[in-house]
Amino acid sequence: WVTSNEHWTVNVTKVKPGTNFRSNTKINNRTLYLTTEDTFNRFIDPNIPNIKQNTVKHEFGHTIGADDEYGMKYGAKYNGLYYKDIRALMNIGDELRTRYFYNLKNIINDNMILGVGFTPLAK
Repeated sequence: WVTSNEHWTVNVTKVKPGTNFRSNTKINNRTLYLTTEDTFNRFIDPNIPNIKQNTVKHEFGHTIGADDEYGMKYGAKYNGLYYKDIRALMNIGDELRTRYFYNLKNIINDNMILGVGFTPLAK
């Protein structure tokens, strides 16, 4: 547990199963808003029964600089570059993509631990 000098605040609301609540991340004030339902893998689109998502993982992706990739069909204001990649975690799926880690070095070095830096090694 972090009891002082927190980097992020996570607010979890206990809800009844099936409750409609749109979990979200506020980057500017480093706050996540989740529900108890977000820990389960679930279908975002019931018409695509072979793709599930875990909302906690998706919202954590925002904390490392990954943007939403779902298109207008799922509530976005426009269709971005990766909106057709529906299996991707930042879309409606649960699969990691290399592109999610592009900003990770900058996020860690600029925001996580004052005076500590990281350098990724290419393989």
